[in-house]
Amino acid sequence: MLKLNLGCGLKKLDGFLNIDINPNVKPDKVINLEKDKLPAKDNSVEHVVLNFVLEYIGEGLPHLLKEIYRVCEAGATIEIVSTHPRHDNFLNDARVKRAITIGVLKSFGKKYCAWYKDFYDGNIGLAEELDIDLEILQQDFAIDDDYLDLARNNKSQELNEISKRFNNVYKATAVKLVVMK
Repeated sequence: MLKLNLGCGLKKLDGFLNIDINPNVKPDKVINLEKDKLPAKDNSVEHVVLNFVLEYIGEGLPHLLKEIYRVCEAGATIEIVSTHPRHDNFLNDARVKRAITIGVLKSFGKKYCAWYKDFYDGNIGLAEELDIDLEILQQDFAIDDDYLDLARNNKSQELNEISKRFNNVYKATAVKLVVMK
């Protein structure tokens, strides 16, 4: 089975087809993720990695999500790491096009969309609109160095409360999704 590292940049992964839009980083394949088809057959991919990629995808996000869903087999895993939208690394990067939050990632799943539809009186969610179904398996946050002591001392509740009031608590969001077919 095939594994894809989408938007690989200079971080190539062994055993993966490393894909990027920039030929200067010497990926295995040069692809525009917002427009091009992924170089894989339907249901032929077991694992996809998107490290610091989705926040740079603009209006082509629906295309990319549909392509990932098309090429992934049932049960495939998708690992996404994105810059946290309340961190200076996100706020000061003019290339960023969208915030990738846990709520955004939940909207890729049909169970969440069913709840959303009931709660918001008939508005369908992204998963239904695109006919994809990606469920969150696990989620985590990379903590900024200034707050690591709280994490080390098992002060997760305090850390969460601080993160609601202040920027720069979490550096990144990491989520593992599973493909439901």
